[in-house]
Amino acid sequence: MSQILKTLDPFKKINTEFPFASPIKDWKKSGGKVIGFFGGDVPEEILSAAGVLPIWLRGPCSEVPLDAANAYLHMYSCSHMRSIFEIALKGDYSYLDGVMSTPYCDGTRRLYDVWERYMPAPAMLFLHTPHKNTSEAEAFHYQNIEEFVESLERVFQKKITDEALREAIRTYNKTRKLFNRLFDLRKKNNPPVLGSEVIEIYNASAMMPRKDFNILLENLINEAKAADRMPNNCPRLMINGTALHNPEYVKGIEDLGSIVVADSLLNGAMSFTDLISEDENTDPLLAITRYYLNKFPAPRMVPSEARFNRILEMAEQFHVDGMITGVVRYCAPHIYDEIRLSKRFEARGIPSLRLDLEYGMAATGQIKTRVQAFVEMIEERKRKG
Repeated sequence: MSQILKTLDPFKKINTEFPFASPIKDWKKSGGKVIGFFGGDVPEEILSAAGVLPIWLRGPCSEVPLDAANAYLHMYSCSHMRSIFEIALKGDYSYLDGVMSTPYCDGTRRLYDVWERYMPAPAMLFLHTPHKNTSEAEAFHYQNIEEFVESLERVFQKKITDEALREAIRTYNKTRKLFNRLFDLRKKNNPPVLGSEVIEIYNASAMMPRKDFNILLENLINEAKAADRMPNNCPRLMINGTALHNPEYVKGIEDLGSIVVADSLLNGAMSFTDLISEDENTDPLLAITRYYLNKFPAPRMVPSEARFNRILEMAEQFHVDGMITGVVRYCAPHIYDEIRLSKRFEARGIPSLRLDLEYGMAATGQIKTRVQAFVEMIEERKRKG
């Protein structure tokens, strides 16, 4: 691609400042509170309505020794969760005013337990979330969210009003609308944004106030729309798997003669595709409850068919030639999810590749070799028609 997106620079700068990026520092200097969360389906809108900055905790964008974390979490806990705790044990997350999780998977549950036991933040928050979206699950989750709101109000001595919730919903919905505009650009025959660049955007979104992020994202979309980037007729890939934060992993895939045009990542399309109802006649807590039960399903949700259909629909919309699933070792939800999903892709004539990873890995060594063979196989299929 000939033209470099200059509006990507602010995202990259923020990412180089991980884990205590300047937007977080500025928020703290102004007296603001920060809650770090891990796992999925955390209602950031509620945290924002409480005047709190929610940030999505992660590990470094590379493989790092996990000696300290290994003393607290068994190796069968995924390296994603252990990477987060490794940073916490070094004191790099000491600026947090609270830590929050959901029972997204057993790894997030165990990390929360260990964090609470050995290194509790001033506020330790846990939100129980259902695995179904039935009417009974909705009633259960609505009650959980009401109790969560009450706990936030007690901890931060601040009333969470309906208007504050509606304002937060509008702000976070704007993010989702902007991402959908970005995703639409990736559907084009010649996408003006690389998959590795999108990972940079995802990462920055987790470390700054959402209103500020929306400004940066809108600027990037406007530049990308007008960008004159070289034609790209290489295989179009979709990446699947758990949260992914290393742009070098995706760049390594794209450097082998492909372009990543879509994803079903926890920190990607799963979080930024659907909208919360902004109906003024609907209880905002009920709107939030329904959104988190009915949005793009995670592997933890049952029945799984809704998730598979959603991903297959994306593959069709983005004209995907192949899917690569990166499974962080011991990530049980995605290990079992991948087998069934790949069969459905193969049934539609879309080849898939599974890569077993450690968190933070780049596309090097055996991974690079397997991806290159996969891309060449897709190219050969396309030549034969």
